[in-house]
Amino acid sequence: MSASDKPNEFLSTSQYLHSAIDGEGDAKVSCSVKGSSSFTFSGRISSGGKVLELSDGVLSNNMTGTARVLVANSSQFSNALASPAADCTIKVVTNSKGVQVKSGSLWAEFSCVSVEQQPSFGCGTSGVFVLENCTE
Repeated sequence: MSASDKPNEFLSTSQYLHSAIDGEGDAKVSCSVKGSSSFTFSGRISSGGKVLELSDGVLSNNMTGTARVLVANSSQFSNALASPAADCTIKVVTNSKGVQVKSGSLWAEFSCVSVEQQPSFGCGTSGVFVLENCTE
């Protein structure tokens, strides 16, 4: 089965299907989650030519916030798609274990109205990410 034959996967806030652990295979992961009632965060996950990067992330005490998001897949784009500013919506996951954010760890949904590749391509994107064992 080739990569193009794989069915679409829909990740959810109740489980994550893939993990990338820094140093395993070609995976590179770095992240920072700092705070107690409100938080700042950033992260970069790359594996197999795919990249998710979050920067300028802030969460208020209601567990929502904003960040700049960059996504890339070297097998599909010649350049990355990035939000023009830190205006993607971030919402912390709440599940049976409670709110999933603390210093060093964040599980959240993101939604971007626009990620762009200059000079003229753009689209929206959304997803779920988990950052663990981050710099505090």
